[in-house]
Amino acid sequence: MNSVIFCFEGANDVGKSTLLKKLSNNSLCQNFELGTTEKLQDYEWWFHNSSPYELIDEIIGLVTKREKEICSFCESKVCLVDKGYMTLFSRLKATFLLRGIVPNELSKYMVMKLKTLIDR
Repeated sequence: MNSVIFCFEGANDVGKSTLLKKLSNNSLCQNFELGTTEKLQDYEWWFHNSSPYELIDEIIGLVTKREKEICSFCESKVCLVDKGYMTLFSRLKATFLLRGIVPNELSKYMVMKLKTLIDR
C-alpha cells in the first residue's frame, strides 16, 4: 500500500499546525513540519541581507530535508505536510515584491530547484 500525502497550505496563524497536531495523534498519521534555520528566523537576513538566491536555497534546503523524512516514513501511513510548495512560493514571491525585486527570473530558479528535488 502506498502512503497518502496531504499538504496543508495557507498563511501564518490560520491553524495549519494546530490541525496537523490534532490529526497526527492517530497512529496512522505522521505530521511533517517544514522546520526553520537560524538564518530564516533572522528578520534582517530574510528581508534585507540575503540575496534572493540565498533565501530560496535556504528554504529549498528545509524542503529537501523534509522530503527525505517523508520518503523514509512507512509507506502504509498517511503523511500530513505543513506548508506545501504553493505556500512556500507565495511567501518567497511576496518577500521579493516587498524588497522591490521582480520575481520572474527568480520564479524560474525556484521551479528549477524544486524540479530537481522532485525528480530525485
